Amino acid sequence: MLKPLAIVLLLASTSLASDSRDDERRLAREMDRVARDMDRDKKIHKALAAQPTLTEWHPGATWQFVTTRPSGARDILVFRVTRERTATCTGVSFWKDIWCKLVVVKGHLPNGAAYQVEGRALFLDLGADICEADDFIEGAFSGADFIGTRGKAAVHGSLVQP
Repeated sequence: MLKPLAIVLLLASTSLASDSRDDERRLAREMDRVARDMDRDKKIHKALAAQPTLTEWHPGATWQFVTTRPSGARDILVFRVTRERTATCTGVSFWKDIWCKLVVVKGHLPNGAAYQVEGRALFLDLGADICEADDFIEGAFSGADFIGTRGKAAVHGSLVQP
């Protein structure tokens, strides 16, 4: 996402006002780390996007995503997949920026939900109707399931059998 870059730029502008060499070195190390992380994420995304999308991910399919927080608390969201195009202001690096709506079947989201899928890579924007909502799930299909993260929480997704 573009957020790490925005954070680095903010740090850079703060550091420029400072005369401290230590701040400049810390900033340079942080910028290097962010660049390495973005490069790694781009390579992973490219490899996942080159593989076929799971056949179970199709319009009309219903998927359940279980978020398990570090505390052990669980949150369950169930969505129906559509191909209805939508827009979101979430910028996701390396993606084609083609968003489709998700219909919430179970669970509560105060805003609309949308997704992007490229091969085995999947990104869900759980605050699609609001800019800067910063609530998303990202990960990949693994076998017939989905494994990913929602912030610092682990997420497991699976097709809901009719």
